[in-house]
Amino acid sequence: MNHILPGSPLYLNKNNHYYYYSDNLFSTTKDILNDSILVFLLIIAIASVIIIVGNESLLLISSHIALAQTPSSPPNNNNTQQWVDKNNNIMIQFNYKPEKPIIDSNTQMKFNVKNFTTGSNVKDLTARVIVVANSSGQLRTFKFDNVTSHNGTFAVNYIFPDSGLYQIITRVDSKDFPTLASFNINVPFQPFGVVNANFPSSIIIIAITIAIIIAILVVIILVIGKRRGRRITTT
Repeated sequence: MNHILPGSPLYLNKNNHYYYYSDNLFSTTKDILNDSILVFLLIIAIASVIIIVGNESLLLISSHIALAQTPSSPPNNNNTQQWVDKNNNIMIQFNYKPEKPIIDSNTQMKFNVKNFTTGSNVKDLTARVIVVANSSGQLRTFKFDNVTSHNGTFAVNYIFPDSGLYQIITRVDSKDFPTLASFNINVPFQPFGVVNANFPSSIIIIAITIAIIIAILVVIILVIGKRRGRRITTT
């Protein structure tokens, strides 16, 4: 026996199921469509949380790395810079990759120390590399100490936190000489996309973003649950 509220609008489908709605006879189709949209938004929100958490976890794991190494070939791309110390007859070639550094991603900076006259690499070096940034009137530095190289070539990896012009200063010491060199890297402006998880302000932005997405999820779930509660099926 069917139990139907008196005076209520009814919809009878092909399976002889009655539906009660508080709106009108066409609310079934509208609710299904709205629920489908909400489910789609729910999937997007969940995927966004996964992507944000995954990307920032990788950034938190990443760190500044200093290493001595030999590139597969000498620096020869368009961003190669050269510093000559005529007093010590030393030439330092500087090269970085990628050619357009990306904020919050590793940029490799390579140094090749040569005898200016012969063009041969200088052996058994120790070096210090300093990254200097002056943005908004605030001077910031990061140092790589005790970088060693037996063949005159060494590299350091650095994660640039902001766009702007950076000065790269290196001091190179060998048994015969000390020398200083200075180079520049311009990090182009990039739209907001991947935030930097190495600084507290970025972590706050991440937390706020995730909180907003979670709030959207809760609202979507509550709306779907409320609509499901309005539908009463009797046979």
